[in-house]
Amino acid sequence: MSGIGETLELGGDPEATVEAVARLRDLAPTGRQVAWRGRVGGEIDLSLLHHLPPPVELEPGTAAAKGAKEVLEAMEAWARAYAFGSLHYRMGPGFLQVKDVRDAASPVQTVLEDPALIDAFTACLTPAAVRDVEAPALRDLVRRRLVLRVGDLAVTLPYRMGRWPVPFFAI
Repeated sequence: MSGIGETLELGGDPEATVEAVARLRDLAPTGRQVAWRGRVGGEIDLSLLHHLPPPVELEPGTAAAKGAKEVLEAMEAWARAYAFGSLHYRMGPGFLQVKDVRDAASPVQTVLEDPALIDAFTACLTPAAVRDVEAPALRDLVRRRLVLRVGDLAVTLPYRMGRWPVPFFAI
């Protein structure tokens, strides 16, 4: 099991949030179990992150709108909902395919062929300033729940599958 030493911030500080999400997103497809602790502050929809390994501990931050009970419930919901491969993408020439089964009752498979959408998606693989990404494309990706916007920063949520599970049709 791989551990993350520091507590990751979610929702309070925009820069810390997008960095934490990018770090967890990049670790998720490696197949290693990741143990981490988190602190929730501000307003953040944690259901957007259910494709990432859940924290072993989640606590309310000083700026948290939610109390300890709500944070515990959110952590338990995350642990129940988490499934490897529930939000991932693959790229081909001129397209990007995203599979989203974070909500198992309504799975979504999206094929992005618009160059502006693909550019915005890939620009946010590294946390990006909103002003550096085409606004209509970014709004569309946020609406589709494929990009997390926190303040003036944005980060792509799906991970690129680095190794496929066996059996591969399990995801």
